Amino acid sequence: MKCSLLAPLAVPGLLLALTACGDDADSDAADDAPADVAASVAASASTEVDVEGMLDSVDDSTLLGALGEGISGVLPGAGSYAVAGSTLTITMEGSVDADGETSCSIADGAASALGVGEDTMLVLAFPDGDIVCET
Repeated sequence: MKCSLLAPLAVPGLLLALTACGDDADSDAADDAPADVAASVAASASTEVDVEGMLDSVDDSTLLGALGEGISGVLPGAGSYAVAGSTLTITMEGSVDADGETSCSIADGAASALGVGEDTMLVLAFPDGDIVCET
């Protein structure tokens, strides 16, 4: 799926690379091409993706699982995660006092980007205590 979304971006880049690598005769021919050809290629390559519509059809458990996978993969100190009902708990290294606020801020941003509802709870479980992030 990622490849299909990136394909439209590859077409203009490929065209630029091909025109930059040609000899002068090829460059002169490219200069004579109508300007609307590039615009036509760019327009046909762009694809609208209804992300909100796609996320609306995903149940909360799957959405929280995806959020847990993402956060545990990128948030420094994040380890395993568990989904129980509408609660996502992520096991963290470090301490609540030193890392809690910053980690919650990053996790909240990810939750907002995915459109996680207000009825869900995001808990970061540090060795010295838990912190409940506002989603």
